[in-house]
Amino acid sequence: MIFSRAIQFLQCALFLLGAICVIPASASQVDKLLAKDNTAKGVEGLITGQALSDLAFLRKASIDLVGRIPTYAEIREYQEWPLAKRRSRLVDRLLKDEGFADRWTVFFADMLRIRSRAEGGNRLLASVHQSIEGGKPWDLMARELIASSGSAGNTPQVGFLLADDSEPMAMAGATAQVFMGDVGSMSLGGAIGTVAVLIKQELLLLFIGGIFVVEALSVIVQVVSFKVWGKRVFLMAPIHHHFELMGWKEPKVVVRFWILGVVFALFSLTTLKLR
Repeated sequence: MIFSRAIQFLQCALFLLGAICVIPASASQVDKLLAKDNTAKGVEGLITGQALSDLAFLRKASIDLVGRIPTYAEIREYQEWPLAKRRSRLVDRLLKDEGFADRWTVFFADMLRIRSRAEGGNRLLASVHQSIEGGKPWDLMARELIASSGSAGNTPQVGFLLADDSEPMAMAGATAQVFMGDVGSMSLGGAIGTVAVLIKQELLLLFIGGIFVVEALSVIVQVVSFKVWGKRVFLMAPIHHHFELMGWKEPKVVVRFWILGVVFALFSLTTLKLR
């Protein structure tokens, strides 16, 4: 019995040692695509890390997805899987693990600022856990959290809007940080473009979306300059990264772009003729 436990302890120790050590491997397809994209944008001097060994991948994936290191039995099972399929099979198994929903509910609760003591907080927390456990798409979760109405008892998602009696502007800021990614920005951009076509003011889009036009042009200029002359016009593109590398703090860049956005919008309104 003691000898058996000693063998298990030794094997676990060897696993931890293997997880620390990294075996050099060729770049993956993702690495190649990222390197190509960085080169096109004129980004140089990036230090790429080496690929993880199989045991290191097992340890990292287990901690990231379910919040714990793998057990001895899981290590043995993983090593018995075919080498070419073991990583994808591991991820599939971890996504079905009971700990996955528990761990990621904690992350979502922090991101969504869920407070268990607030009205509807516990019900919202349970609803998020159920959504993650059931594999509900993120865009559907976002739609439910933003658009739900009623009481927290009947509709748990309403607890997000209650938000522990926070200030309306603070709540709006938190909501924008969470949801105004592609889900929000592309839908708003499409809506603005549709309105411009309906009122036959398509050219105004260049001014209404002035910031976005400048951002896109900065990337085009950077790529063309680097490919044709081998030189970069900006320290990094899009242009807001250029200002960050110049030493500007992120809030300063954001506020300056806000001001420019308002200027572009006001200019567009002055040229708009309502019929």
